[in-house]
Amino acid sequence: MSNDPDIPFVDEQVATLPTEMREDLAERGRNDLYFFAKGILGYRDMAPGCHRPACRFLDSNPAQFKLILWPRAHFKSSAGTVAGTLQKVVRNVEGRNLIRNEIATNAQRFLRTIKTHAEGNRIFRALYPEVIPKDYRKVRWNDSELDFLRSGHYPEPTISAAGVTSTSTSQHFTHITDDDPISEEAVKSELVMAEAINRIKSVDALMVDPEVDTHWLIGTRWSFADTYSWYEKTFKNRMARFIRGAIEEGQPIFPERFSLAKLAQIRDTVGEYRWSCNYMNNPRNVEVQDLNV
Repeated sequence: MSNDPDIPFVDEQVATLPTEMREDLAERGRNDLYFFAKGILGYRDMAPGCHRPACRFLDSNPAQFKLILWPRAHFKSSAGTVAGTLQKVVRNVEGRNLIRNEIATNAQRFLRTIKTHAEGNRIFRALYPEVIPKDYRKVRWNDSELDFLRSGHYPEPTISAAGVTSTSTSQHFTHITDDDPISEEAVKSELVMAEAINRIKSVDALMVDPEVDTHWLIGTRWSFADTYSWYEKTFKNRMARFIRGAIEEGQPIFPERFSLAKLAQIRDTVGEYRWSCNYMNNPRNVEVQDLNV
C-alpha cells in the first residue's frame, strides 16, 4: 500500500509512516474489529471488557448467521453495524453490503456515519486510500447508497441502507446486517411483528450466494416471542449467538459507562419486564409470575 497523493485529508503522521508499518496497521484493522473501531474509527469510549469479546466473535466466528444481542446504549450499533460494515468494505471492496433497520431513516443514519468516516476520518483515509472514490460526484454517494472504489460493476452499491420492509427482492448482497429490525411498536402489534419476521425469513433470497453470504441480526430483546426468538429457533445449527446482559455475575459489563447504581436507577424507571428484555436480553415478567424464577 502506497501513500496516494490523490487522496487529501489524511493523517500525516500515519501517512508518512514506513510503508511496512502502515500496511501492518491496515491489516490489523481488517482482522481486529475492536482495533478498527476504537483505534481507526475513533470510538474511544469502547472498553475491552465489554466490546472486545463481541468484536472477536464478529471477527472470527465462522458461522454464516450470527445473532448479537447487547444491552441498550452499550454501543452495539457503533461496533457491530457501523464499524463491522466498514471493516467488511476494507476486507473486500467488491462486496455488496446491506444495512437494515425497522425504520429506513435509522439505517440511513448508520450509512451517514460510515460516509463521514470515508470523507473525513484522516486515519481511515491514510490507511485505506485504495477504497476511497476519487470523485464522489461520479459514484452513488448519498444517504441511501455508497459506492467505494472497486473494479467490478454491480447493480448494487458497496453499501445500501433500507428499512426492513422496503428492501427490493431484485437486489442481492454478500452481507446483510439487520440492526434493531423491531421496536416496542412490533411488540404491541402481532401484524407488525409478523411482517418483521417475514422479512428476516427472506434473507436467503437477498443473498448473491445463499451458501456463503452472511447475515448478522443485531439488537436487544423485546418479548418472549420476538424476531430474535424466532431467529434462534429457525436457524439453530446454522447460526452462532453472542448474548450479554448489562449485569453478569453481579457486576456491570460496561462499568466505564454504567455503574450498578445507574443500572438500578434504570431498572426502577423502565420496570422489570422492560429491564429483563432491553438490558438483560432475557425476557421474563416478574410482575405477572406466580413463581419468581
